[in-house]
Amino acid sequence: MADTGERSWTRAAGYVAALVAGALMGASWPLQKHILSAHVIGPATLHWLNVCGLFAMIVPTYMLRFRGRLRWKGFSPCWLLPFGCVACVMHFCRNFGILATSATTAAVVERSEIAFVFIFSYLILRRPVRALGWLGTAVILYGVTRVALVSSQALHFDALGVAALVIVGVTIAVNALLIKTRFLGIPSELIMLGSMTVQIVVFSVAVPSSGALPTVAELFTRPNLFALVLAGSVVWFVRLWLYYYAMKASPMWAVRMLTLSGLPVATLGDLLVLRAPVTWAHLEGLIAGIGGAAMVIWSANGDVRPGVSETGEHDAGDAGLHGQTG
Repeated sequence: MADTGERSWTRAAGYVAALVAGALMGASWPLQKHILSAHVIGPATLHWLNVCGLFAMIVPTYMLRFRGRLRWKGFSPCWLLPFGCVACVMHFCRNFGILATSATTAAVVERSEIAFVFIFSYLILRRPVRALGWLGTAVILYGVTRVALVSSQALHFDALGVAALVIVGVTIAVNALLIKTRFLGIPSELIMLGSMTVQIVVFSVAVPSSGALPTVAELFTRPNLFALVLAGSVVWFVRLWLYYYAMKASPMWAVRMLTLSGLPVATLGDLLVLRAPVTWAHLEGLIAGIGGAAMVIWSANGDVRPGVSETGEHDAGDAGLHGQTG
């Protein structure tokens, strides 16, 4: 009985962690939008600073937990290079898309990742799917299209921004596929560490080459804005930690459901913090995105095992995680 009660408490704690992780993801969209809207630093520079901050937190965490172990059975580190390069595209497009549209638009359009992962799992991994999954995919794509077609008068619509956010969904699905086929049985922290190393190298070349270093110097003269950039790295780290805990403590499908809390949080950020216009089309797309994602996730209930192992093995259907690790 004591063991059963302890497992119940652990699972409940996992549910809370998943809910908070989703909310933090939702808060990150308006946070990034606010920083970029100050027009001090651009999308590439913001990600460069964020990933450097996150790297500084992940390295000691990994060293303490795994004592710096880099060799794992069946693991080939060469796959971290394409994984990290795809992540570079993902995060630049995410920041560009947020700057060009709104937090709500970014939240809804990025949820196309769930549809792409579902489709890739069927076409490439030959994973059996249910009719409910296809219906959910169609509803997600309807929600994405509905938000994407909001008029320019209401949203300051930018087709390139929406296209960039769709690319984010595709790149998340591509990296999900790499994790499923190449990174099973290794710690999630090692995947993150390898990916961030690649990203730091790429952006450490790209940002100075683009002449953006003076904007970093200007950022240091704006302490409030610089504090928000640091907060972005901290939020990223905390939500990842909570997400990993939730995935180990609770069933995967339930965790993925609860992390959908990020979508309404992003909309609240638009309304209450950014004072951005939110139309009925936004809300319709938001509802469709949440509902469609829930259908796809529920369709996989019973096909995937609960949680993840201590070694960090994940299922490719877990799109939410891959979007956060990059």
